Amino acid sequence: KDNILTGGCDVYEYDMKHNVGYKSINNKKVTTNAFYLQDIWNIDKHWNLTPGIRIDHHSDFGDHTTPAITLGYKQSRNTNYYLSFKKFFVAPDMYQLYAPGFGNPDLKPAEGQTWELGVNHTFTPTFTGSFDIYKQHANNMVLWSDNAYENVGKSDSHGFSIRLNKAISKHLHANAGYTYTYVNRASSEKNSSYNGFLPKNTINLSIDYSNAKTDAYISGTGML
Repeated sequence: KDNILTGGCDVYEYDMKHNVGYKSINNKKVTTNAFYLQDIWNIDKHWNLTPGIRIDHHSDFGDHTTPAITLGYKQSRNTNYYLSFKKFFVAPDMYQLYAPGFGNPDLKPAEGQTWELGVNHTFTPTFTGSFDIYKQHANNMVLWSDNAYENVGKSDSHGFSIRLNKAISKHLHANAGYTYTYVNRASSEKNSSYNGFLPKNTINLSIDYSNAKTDAYISGTGML
């Protein structure tokens, strides 16, 4: 099919009736209603274009519209590339807003936009990998600082990630990944890693096993 249209809605309600450890959250209620629509347009056997839009209504922060678009190119059966642009809206959660001692009821939602360029490749039927680079501009990111949550103003960041996946056997799979993230010191009120809150280098390793009756998973993360 040349076009695949997908739409839907999300309804979330967070209602904290009683929390012994965080009494200031008791009887707090937050609702979010969202509608989204996406169209996958297969232009020809190599190119596809996927525009989308999401509209959120948050009980505390009002209405927000976040469009997105992705251009894909399938070079061969084993290799495809993509270029994407999307806007985002992330509201602070109830603990960030109301938790005693470190909550901040004056927090604003994080908003911004992200560009991403990536490639996915199948080396063999049992070995795949992906690589992507990104650039992001954000306003009011919510981070932990000086024993409280706060907005950090404007920030510009960029980075890249590499992921490898190997099927060792029918039931056993191994995964490895590395991510580099840099936040521009000049455009953020924090230093280049938000005072250590956001690591520059992250390594993820995992092994998972599954059969008809058993699932097991071991993972590890290293941050520098």
